[in-house]
Amino acid sequence: MNRTAGAARLKTEAGTSGVRGRAGVRPVEAVETTGNRADPVAPAVDFASRLTVKSVREGWREKYPHYTNCPTRDVLDQISDKWSTLIIVTLAERPRRFGELRREIDDISQRMLTQTLRDLQRDGLVARQVFATTPPSVEYSLTPLGRSLLEPLVGLMHWAESRHGEIRAARDAFDRGAE
Repeated sequence: MNRTAGAARLKTEAGTSGVRGRAGVRPVEAVETTGNRADPVAPAVDFASRLTVKSVREGWREKYPHYTNCPTRDVLDQISDKWSTLIIVTLAERPRRFGELRREIDDISQRMLTQTLRDLQRDGLVARQVFATTPPSVEYSLTPLGRSLLEPLVGLMHWAESRHGEIRAARDAFDRGAE
């Protein structure tokens, strides 16, 4: 089975492990795995195998009935904006100085870059190191916590790239129907 075709492992409502694809849920034995830990999609597939859609939905609503103090929402509010994602991906390659980040991330203002870096630093995803030079220089890098975000983020990026055509087609079809 081709993971880029959008299949994800999950448990069915009956509790048996399976793969959800266009044809519904099939037994796990039908899943081909690469066994390659370097494959950024593999960990996301393994994580999903421990969940059921029903258990996530019901467990979440019971724990956070009024959406307050929801850890998922709290974390996703920060990392799901476009600037945070771009900064994290850029810092994955190597540490960068502020000016390097500004040049590599098109269209970001100095104020937005400063604020996003502060937010990521506050969340423990980015480290800021000041060097005692004249003038002082500052370098930003991912922390171990920030690096741990790369696997699911890269998996999401691969999914978005592989499904972008389908999403655009769905948007076009929706827009044509709304006219």
